[in-house]
Amino acid sequence: ERNAENEKHGKGICRYSNGDTYEGGWLQNKKDGEGVYSYANGDQYTGSFQGGFKEGSGVYKYKSGEKYEGTYSKGKMNGVGEYIYFNKSVYQGDFLDNMKHGVGTYRYATGA
Repeated sequence: ERNAENEKHGKGICRYSNGDTYEGGWLQNKKDGEGVYSYANGDQYTGSFQGGFKEGSGVYKYKSGEKYEGTYSKGKMNGVGEYIYFNKSVYQGDFLDNMKHGVGTYRYATGA
């Protein structure tokens, strides 16, 4: 959908020239609300957007089989989340700017 200024506004699908696809909410030409962003490389993010950025709760699934589920701020993993590695080891805890930060626990796939 488009608003009076011909900006993406409401619900819609956008296919980018690099092969990425976004399906979800738009507000004044920026991704906003709930949506799914599928990357050409096979990664996929499902969750909240605000002002064009991943914002709030979301799940990022990597083509490799790894997965992050937690909170985002300005497009980055920020706050509490869980990261599951391809070998099934798990980190649960705090993130800051896409990095493990602060309090958290790491559980190895071997149970250690």
